[in-house]
Amino acid sequence: MTVKYKEGDIFVIPMSNGKYALCQIVFAPKQKFKQAIGFCILSIQDTEELRDSGALTPLSFEKFGKEMKVIFTGNQNITKGLWKIIGHADLTEDKKQLKIFNYAGGLYDGEEEIRRLSVAEYPNYTTMGVSGFELVDNVLTNM
Repeated sequence: MTVKYKEGDIFVIPMSNGKYALCQIVFAPKQKFKQAIGFCILSIQDTEELRDSGALTPLSFEKFGKEMKVIFTGNQNITKGLWKIIGHADLTEDKKQLKIFNYAGGLYDGEEEIRRLSVAEYPNYTTMGVSGFELVDNVLTNM
């Protein structure tokens, strides 16, 4: 059975070090990027449960030497139920901003291309680079 998911869903990633990453989907595309999701990390904890839904602030992390707040990856672990959805919270304006990214020189807000970027502007925006699940675990365990 395929698990359905949407923006705002809160899910848990079991990490290789025995801890759990509590995450929230901020980008759940239906068209061009439909095999991917974008999510922020809410906490790294010892259990799978959502304890305090008031503290849903995205954590910053480092990936390839750059500070980031969103990870793009494939949707397979969500749709197969390996990453369990445990709750939902509407996206705040700050989290909606995480859907603005550079993809192949285009500035996107979700699935809509806003405009083309000059190369000089590239460092100003998060790049949509889809991370494999091993890299996701690597980023999480190094937080």
